Amino acid sequence: MRSGSPRSAAAVVGLIALLAVAAAAGRYASGWKPDNRLQVWAGEGALEARALPPELGGDSLILVRAIGLGGGGEASWEFADGLGARLANLSGVAAVVDPFHLPGAATGDTESAAMRLRAAAARPAVRALDLVDPSFDHADFLLTVHPDAGPGELDGLGRGLGSLESDAKAHGLRLVSAGHSLLVAALDAESQRVSRLFAPALALVAGLGLWILLRSFVTALLAVLPAALTAALLQAALRALGLPSNLVLAAAGPLVFVMLVAATLHPLAAYRERRAAAGCGAEEAARIALRERLPAGLLAALTTAAGFGVFLVSPLPPVRELGSAIAVAILIASPLAYLGLRALLAGLAPGGPRHSKRVRRVWRRLAVASIRRRFAVIPAAVLLIVAAGFGVVNLHAGSNPLDYFPEGNPVRAQFLELEGSGVGLSAFEVIARPADGSAWDLEALPAETLAERLAAFPTVTGVFGPEAVLADTRYLFGLGAALAQPEALRRTGRISPDGRWLRWTVRFATDEGEVAERLALRVESDVAAWGAEHGADVRIAGGLLQILELHDQLVETLGLSLGLTVLVTGLLLWIAARTRRAWLAGFLANLVPAATSLLLASLLGYPLDGATVVVAAAVLGLAVDNTLHLLHEGRRRPDAPLRAGLAAFEKVGEAAALSALALALGFSTLALSGFVPIARFGLLAAAGATAALVADLVVLPALWLRPLPRRSSAQRDLGGQ
Repeated sequence: MRSGSPRSAAAVVGLIALLAVAAAAGRYASGWKPDNRLQVWAGEGALEARALPPELGGDSLILVRAIGLGGGGEASWEFADGLGARLANLSGVAAVVDPFHLPGAATGDTESAAMRLRAAAARPAVRALDLVDPSFDHADFLLTVHPDAGPGELDGLGRGLGSLESDAKAHGLRLVSAGHSLLVAALDAESQRVSRLFAPALALVAGLGLWILLRSFVTALLAVLPAALTAALLQAALRALGLPSNLVLAAAGPLVFVMLVAATLHPLAAYRERRAAAGCGAEEAARIALRERLPAGLLAALTTAAGFGVFLVSPLPPVRELGSAIAVAILIASPLAYLGLRALLAGLAPGGPRHSKRVRRVWRRLAVASIRRRFAVIPAAVLLIVAAGFGVVNLHAGSNPLDYFPEGNPVRAQFLELEGSGVGLSAFEVIARPADGSAWDLEALPAETLAERLAAFPTVTGVFGPEAVLADTRYLFGLGAALAQPEALRRTGRISPDGRWLRWTVRFATDEGEVAERLALRVESDVAAWGAEHGADVRIAGGLLQILELHDQLVETLGLSLGLTVLVTGLLLWIAARTRRAWLAGFLANLVPAATSLLLASLLGYPLDGATVVVAAAVLGLAVDNTLHLLHEGRRRPDAPLRAGLAAFEKVGEAAALSALALALGFSTLALSGFVPIARFGLLAAAGATAALVADLVVLPALWLRPLPRRSSAQRDLGGQ
């Protein structure tokens, strides 16, 4: 590094200032709170058709099971007897169904906890909810989570349950808890871990990889600094705007980092080449590098921004926010990064090994080899793209939240343990009201209860409806039950306060969304027939159905966005290509890395979800940058097309290879994440980055450049041999 001159001193000060800003922005961004609740994902009115009427309250439930009562002593029963009150005081809990202290149960001092549990087991409502084990070895507590509970409250709820689990163990009991609210809290924790650990790890590993490849610390630092600074500032801005992080928006920073690293390596490579020329100073080399690489760099930025900008077609706020955030960041940061690099390169004058002409010609020779073998390269590329198309068709839409967590994760393990015992932790709500809009006459409810029809479905594990509550009041009060029934129905959420809506909760085992949707369609058809028979408007609703619809919209809109991204990329490639042959070559070459990621997802059995589709768009954005620089370099040279194209590979090949290898290495760190979507994203992106390198240096020349002359002398001249 050069020192002593005013320009050098200013560059060092500027570098230190940028590092300080990046550190400050990163520290502020580390406080970006995640929120994966349904309210964050749903657009206004987008899921209203499946919404539960507000007067019926929410439908988010958590099951807490106390195991070991049968072999426990007095301390175990005493702990279980007081557990309901402690659960009611946890963060975000709206109500608790406690089998030891049910409404209407005996409360005298002579009643022991064991006697109260045995009495509860005989009640119809308890049997409908399946709260008490017939052998009395365990008892279940049902928690209703407040519909407006935020991420902080859900996190507090999870930590509170963890504390109770430790306390229960000390009293000879084992406490197991599961529910979709706990899954959301766990997703929030994993999202935050990704932002705080694996996103910085991606930048660190990519930077170390470039340091090794470039053999210059300063050059490697300049390659990653603009990208890391932009990523940190972007996440800090999203936090300042009050936008919560989530599984999609948390990817904004890493994606911007990837795009900008690929972009900044091109002027750095051009600078190194000029510096290798005799008598070319740092300032002149920086000026020439900027002049040569800026046009293609700005076009690549526009292409990438347009590709992510099409995410604005999505009705889902997080997807729109991701697209707009990346588009704005790329459009602003790319030209600033180019201009800033010129000043830093001129002042710092980073060193590094000078590549000989023989080393630089490796990329020319690779292009020559691919042209000679074009009859193998081109069919292989087309076959890969076609196979990926068939693979995508066969991808199943994965929406089982348990698949987000690896084997052994405690939240997943407890969920599966409870469901393995026959408990259904997923549910949807069946709601009905008289067709004329009047209130229900409880004394004239249909003799054929809806609960019986719902329970007949083979995958349903339990139904809790007004019938169970009415039977429970008759069991307790006999002839006086009619007076207690309205209040009992309201307290259990089986009827709305105005008496117009009745509610049945249908529980079933958690499975892929396709299975749940098929069950919902069958139930919807059956309850519609029941409603027609009894003069009622009936529909199914609830948060789970909203989540399933939300997931379908996510995959559909991201798929549409990917298609539009391909279209926009194709249109903007024409600006750089100018000829049909060059355009077709660039277009097909850019499909190869995206096809590789999707085909690999199909072969590995990954579901079609947000991570699978976003990675294809990310890899496409990475690949198009190198393609545009290659096409632009070949077009601006006055040589014959073949000579100009081969010279472009010789000149741009190093930057393309460095960016792809460094980013593949960085993406590989994400594959080590314990969070399944991020691990899949890292693996697919690393494969896509590697495929992008092959596509640009092997597939592109085979498609773009015409066959070599047959004369051996011409071949030696053009091949650099």
